[in-house]
Amino acid sequence: MTAIDRGHTGRGDMSGISRTSTQRVRLAALALFCLLLPAGCAQPLAVEPVQLYADTAKQTRDAGGVILDRVAPIVAAQDGAPAAGNCGPDPQSGIPRCLDLGKIAAVGPRRADPPPVAVQRTALDLVAAYARILADLAEGKSAAELQTQVAATAAIAGTLVTLTGVGAPIGVAVAALGPQVQALAVRLEAARAGQLVRQSIAADKDTLQAVLRALEDSTPSMYELYKAKRQLDRLSALEARDRAAANAAVEDIKNFHAALGAYVLLLRQTSATLDTLASEAQQPVKLTPQTVQAALRKAIDARAEAQVLLNTVRQLEGARP
Repeated sequence: MTAIDRGHTGRGDMSGISRTSTQRVRLAALALFCLLLPAGCAQPLAVEPVQLYADTAKQTRDAGGVILDRVAPIVAAQDGAPAAGNCGPDPQSGIPRCLDLGKIAAVGPRRADPPPVAVQRTALDLVAAYARILADLAEGKSAAELQTQVAATAAIAGTLVTLTGVGAPIGVAVAALGPQVQALAVRLEAARAGQLVRQSIAADKDTLQAVLRALEDSTPSMYELYKAKRQLDRLSALEARDRAAANAAVEDIKNFHAALGAYVLLLRQTSATLDTLASEAQQPVKLTPQTVQAALRKAIDARAEAQVLLNTVRQLEGARP
């Protein structure tokens, strides 16, 4: 997946995503926050920028969910479920050739994920939950206030540990982090038991950033997997002389590639966000009226950019194969 260039980061690497869209989202967010205040933006804003940063991790999780919804049926078929092939109607009789369970799952309740997909979904849940803990620590919340949240995050880490034994291509990068995730789960459990140490929790960002890198490393395999399946669909369509379906398969591959590119940028942005949140969590600073505006604008910029990337990924939801 050469178009997803790991060597390029930052806003200049949005792979064709409109900067105008980012600006519109940012301006709308600023206007909303101003309207929520009695005296508009002339007064210091009460909204905590750290919570906006934590929102970007949630947006990354949501984007990953859309991507994984697409690859899950393909992975399930490779893991032993019968491959449906071209289940479209026979051109002469009009009778459907077979029952495609993957497509049924795509529009109804999701079936249980195959383990390699469950690993990635759980990893994204863990990153989002951890980012929220850092944001709450940065706000100055006490250990007692965070016990329930830390317990839930420890449970997610424990689940990820049990899943890291899978070795399928799209899960192997995360699976290799089993020991680090195990250590993280132990530390979170200690925090849940009342031994919460602010610096210790913040230091765990390195493990979460390794998880994010592993998720990024899995994206080329996801693309190859998806592309191979859709190319088979295209060949089947051509054999059936269904030119429209064949062209749709090509466009779907292109859209999936673009969505993966946006998802990679979200993963990288979330990693940078963890740096910001960990720094704030280790030594919370009371923002002055003069600095709160700048801090909020920076957080809004990050969240707006993440929203544009998420919207790019969500275009897949309206164009299912």
